[in-house]
Amino acid sequence: MGFSLRPNVNHDRLLQLFAVLALVGMIGASPATAVAAQYAQTPDVSNLLVPGDVSVFVDPELSQTTGPIQVVVQLTTAPLAVAYGVNAKQLGGKLSPSQERDYLHQLAKSQDAMMGQIRSLGGQELGRLSKVLDALIISIDSSQINALASLPTVASIRPVQTYQIELSDVVPYIGATAVHNLGFDGTGVRVAVLDSGIDYTHADLGGPGT
Repeated sequence: MGFSLRPNVNHDRLLQLFAVLALVGMIGASPATAVAAQYAQTPDVSNLLVPGDVSVFVDPELSQTTGPIQVVVQLTTAPLAVAYGVNAKQLGGKLSPSQERDYLHQLAKSQDAMMGQIRSLGGQELGRLSKVLDALIISIDSSQINALASLPTVASIRPVQTYQIELSDVVPYIGATAVHNLGFDGTGVRVAVLDSGIDYTHADLGGPGT
């Protein structure tokens, strides 16, 4: 069964009408709903992960170093925070407590395997990260950086930065100059700062309490 357009129908107007209907249909599809559904199934963390076909990032600063250096070696596996899910603090995580432990166990195993290869290059382990970053902190001779970058699952290599406080700025900023003028300069005083970080999933900090 066919149809024909009446002679007095303006073709340009008809095309405009079709365009409007198509636009309404696209709006009716609710992009926000589609995106929400996508995140409900599999969060897009591509911006946090390094695909295997992308070259390893090596901080240019390392090319100017000689002798033993301390570096952070980021691996390509998603850390626990990413595996836990997007907006886990507000929405609750995707992993149960037992699944979290299993995931951390798997990260530890892969880091063990990587450390075995790093030791073969003369590297020594200084620390590990697994919650917000899957990474190893190591000491290694700078001549081994290229060999380190060629190891599988390495995403980036960056130097461990050492920061020093400039007292000429800090002392007047906190008002300590007046105290110094009274003869107190901190001699014989010990100050300790104990900071273990925070658990952002804790109920008292707005998390789900898991």
